[in-house]
Amino acid sequence: MIGPAGITGLRFKSFRDNWSSAYQMTNNAGIPDPTGGTYWSFNDLVGLFFPAVTGIMAGSNRSASLKDTQRSIPVGTLAATLTTTSLYVISVLFFGAVATRDKLLTDRLLTATVAWPWPVIVHVGIILSTLGAALQSLTGAPRLLAAIANDDILPILNYFKVADTSEPHIATLFTALICIGCVVIGNLDLITPTVTMFYLLCYSGVNLSCFLLDILDAPSWRPRWKYHHWSLSFVGAALCIVIMFLISWSFTVVAIALASLIYKYVGLKGKAGDWGDGFKSAYFQLALRSLRSLGGKVT
Repeated sequence: MIGPAGITGLRFKSFRDNWSSAYQMTNNAGIPDPTGGTYWSFNDLVGLFFPAVTGIMAGSNRSASLKDTQRSIPVGTLAATLTTTSLYVISVLFFGAVATRDKLLTDRLLTATVAWPWPVIVHVGIILSTLGAALQSLTGAPRLLAAIANDDILPILNYFKVADTSEPHIATLFTALICIGCVVIGNLDLITPTVTMFYLLCYSGVNLSCFLLDILDAPSWRPRWKYHHWSLSFVGAALCIVIMFLISWSFTVVAIALASLIYKYVGLKGKAGDWGDGFKSAYFQLALRSLRSLGGKVT
């Protein structure tokens, strides 16, 4: 029985031929084309692949269902990260050993091509996975938007306010329109790097928040994870920014400028929250520590 063209079976020769990188020009559909106008470098491909591994916050989003959140979230998140990373690496190595380089570059559904016993199993799995991820986002994102609106921090979001027992219908419609607008563009590969920028900016903000809470020694911030340290949060925030610049410095500048404008807008138009301003608290804490150190030297 002869297999599909380009499928060599599990061979070390294919693995060796595909081991090194060879980035090429592609057309708008992502197909290799020497006359194409798009060049995908390693950094570009990181930006393209990154949204596939952004489920790291899934445990935190379901913290209310956990018995011991302060232990279950870090242990579960690390275990899930190690498991999925291993699966991704093993999959990449096996794909490199069963097909030629041209097949890897041109077959957008290689997983279905080499699937056993029928390719339709992979097709159904892709559809179900896509629908599941879409429904999860369409249920989580509107609630997050409504929660931010209910905090009365951004007046422009007052339209999305809902009661505690109500469903965020307006926020759901707004989120759906954003998704539809991205889909009708036609090529998600062009949108994905932009999505990656905002994911990295979000993760950078989370790490920066943890870093500030550690520095401020806030009474409400008492993490029990024994491996937690403020330096990890700082390195995480810095690493996210560095990766953003490596992927696209222009997109990074735009994303940071947009975040700065939102921060400035909150400072000018937003209402003061009960929790205060993290940066002002950091300045106060630094001043307090400086005064204490001076007092200790005088005495």
